[in-house]
Amino acid sequence: MFNGLLYALWCVAYYPLVYIPLHLLEFILKAFITIGVGLPQYLLFGIPINGKFSDIQLPLMFLRIAIISIFVFAILFVCSAVRVQFQKDDQESPIKIALKNSIFGTIWLIGIPIALFVFHTIINILTSLILGGESISISRTIFLSLRNPEWKNIPVSLWEEAANKGYRIDYYTYKKFQSPQDIEVFFVGGLISIATLIPFALAILTVVQKVFQQLFLFVISPFIAASSVSDDGRRMKQFQEMYAAKSFVVLGMIIALQLYAVYVTRAQRWIGTIQDAAWWYKIILFFAILVGGGVAAMGITNEIAAFVGESASARETMGETKNLFSSALSLGGAVGAAKFAGSKGLAITKFGLKRTRTGTRLLENRSEKQLLKNRLKSGHISLGDYNRSKAALINDIRTSKLERKDERAENKARKKDFVADKNQAKIKADINKQNNRVDDQIAETTEKTNERVALLNQRIDEAKSVRDTSRVARLSSELDRVKAKSDKKLTKLNTKKEQITNYASENDIELNKDKADVDSWLKDEHIGHKASDFMASDKRLAKRSNRQLRWMKLRDTYANQLIKDEDKQAHIKKAQKQAKRTEVLQSELDKKTKTRKNEDGSFSPIHTKGTNKNKLKYKRKKLDLLSKYSDSNDSLSSK
Repeated sequence: MFNGLLYALWCVAYYPLVYIPLHLLEFILKAFITIGVGLPQYLLFGIPINGKFSDIQLPLMFLRIAIISIFVFAILFVCSAVRVQFQKDDQESPIKIALKNSIFGTIWLIGIPIALFVFHTIINILTSLILGGESISISRTIFLSLRNPEWKNIPVSLWEEAANKGYRIDYYTYKKFQSPQDIEVFFVGGLISIATLIPFALAILTVVQKVFQQLFLFVISPFIAASSVSDDGRRMKQFQEMYAAKSFVVLGMIIALQLYAVYVTRAQRWIGTIQDAAWWYKIILFFAILVGGGVAAMGITNEIAAFVGESASARETMGETKNLFSSALSLGGAVGAAKFAGSKGLAITKFGLKRTRTGTRLLENRSEKQLLKNRLKSGHISLGDYNRSKAALINDIRTSKLERKDERAENKARKKDFVADKNQAKIKADINKQNNRVDDQIAETTEKTNERVALLNQRIDEAKSVRDTSRVARLSSELDRVKAKSDKKLTKLNTKKEQITNYASENDIELNKDKADVDSWLKDEHIGHKASDFMASDKRLAKRSNRQLRWMKLRDTYANQLIKDEDKQAHIKKAQKQAKRTEVLQSELDKKTKTRKNEDGSFSPIHTKGTNKNKLKYKRKKLDLLSKYSDSNDSLSSK
């Protein structure tokens, strides 16, 4: 029971991945022959495969269009007769041209079914000779290659029997698998079969589209024959080339399919001759040969299509079918008004495009490409010359685009460089201004310090002369404090000046380096290099902008610091003035009260005179002055 459940799970993986893709591949390969040979014959003439010419039955739409084309033929002939009245003497008669083309058009209109039937008969004979009656067995080849020759538990006869049964693996065969042989079968088989199925599925879509295009060309052929009266047979010649090209592409796909079958069979035999090689190695070889050969087989049609001037890919064929419908509508008179409106809209669009440089270049490139196509269709140049001229034109367009891109990059770089130089001039002016300001501050600080030191030295000398040791000590400590503070401020200002000088020198060095780099790549004459190197230059300019921003930030920091220093200096000056005033008041009070300052900071009277009232008055005044003096000293020391 457990083995039956495992077999059911294995079938769930095997049938979608291996069984169904192998059968789809078989059906697609058979459909190639049926669609490429039998479908056009039945659609165009109503003759089934192996049918007779007496069973021919043309499409009803073809007969209706043939009747309408007779009236179109007559109208165009009358128009040619009217043109005789407006022709010049040296020109050929339009009636003569119309009569000549009408004869060929009538023969072509009557002989189209017969000519195409003979052409398709020849194509069918060529296909039969190429195929030789052999059946294509690519799916069988893939299935047989899934068995590893080292699997002794599964004989070759049992595996071939499963292939003959339609790739079904019954429960009896499954029980002979050993782990992990069952997993290898559906994993490797699914990988190879699906990868091979995809290119052939796309190719059969292309074949069906080509057959549909053949039917469409056949149905509108009476219109083409009637239009030969007015266009000197150009559309008729174009019809012949297009119809033959599509038929040869379908024939080329059938040939490529048969070559692929021979290629896969012989490649499998070659892999079997490789000795002492692992099964996985052979499977990888077979996968590469099978899938690569499938893609190459469908690529042969591109070679045939290029030779006859036809597209073979599914995407290009869909676009081509759309163009065929547009061409057929342009042949009918019912779309005259729509065509007129479309031409007016196109003219307005072209007028709008011509107002811009890009639009003008676009129209010029388009006109040059259209000129090449017209020369190819008229037979003035071959397909090889057309491809070479088109490649050269595309190369010129790309070169001009790169040159314009280089020019835009160069202009943008020069503009950015100009703006950077302008900002650089401002920065240099700011640097000089800040440098001069620091120099002024250094000179001012030095001058004020010298004046303060001289004043303190004078007071110290006066105190020494009167032998006031306490005052000498106080003034000496104040002198040391002033010198230390001045040295600290001068050190800070010198550091700022050094930073400004270093930044200015580094900025000049990097600026010269950036300018040298920009000048070097601006002189580069290789197309496309300037546009790519502009990114590096843009980064360098961005770096320079970042440096400028850093300098602006540094400058603002210096300015704020200087403002703080100025406020501090003003506060110090105010405190010094207040201290000086207090000292003057103290000296006046000393003269009146004859007090002296003791070692513990208290004051004692030396000599007193007057009444007790005067003593009390002077004592209160002295205490008030001393309290103010002590408060000012405390605030000054804290700041």
